[in-house]
Amino acid sequence: MTYNTWLSIHTNGASTRDIAAKADVAQSTLSRQLSGSSSLDAALVVKIARAYNLSVLDALVAAGFITSEEANIPPIAAALESASDVEIAREILRRAEDSEQMGLPVSEAARARSEYDGNVIPADSRFSMPVSVLADLEGEPYAADTRRDHEDDPIED
Repeated sequence: MTYNTWLSIHTNGASTRDIAAKADVAQSTLSRQLSGSSSLDAALVVKIARAYNLSVLDALVAAGFITSEEANIPPIAAALESASDVEIAREILRRAEDSEQMGLPVSEAARARSEYDGNVIPADSRFSMPVSVLADLEGEPYAADTRRDHEDDPIED
């Protein structure tokens, strides 16, 4: 995935003009760098990432300035293992909201967002639903928590 594609996904298709204004950079500079007329500047990538509250390291990886290894981005299994239930739930909700905004099923929207690192596990059709359906799941047992160290919240088999 190119940096331009990554940027479009992470800014929800914002125009060059809107990105430049939000990142407080000259539109002409941004346009030249994104078109390839001049080389992409790491400082510009950082400014855009910060303006959109994106991971600076992810942005630098997407732009090709550093590798995933250099950014110490852990493999997906390790990241999931260390994530809390709340962090996992927030990520699922973020993907569902992105899906709704992009008009794509969750699995396709997630793949489009993360294609640059290959760490997406495709969801099946049960998860291709609008965000509004997620409200029906409130009060359900924790699906991601397989540990049995919650005495007050046992998991039923």
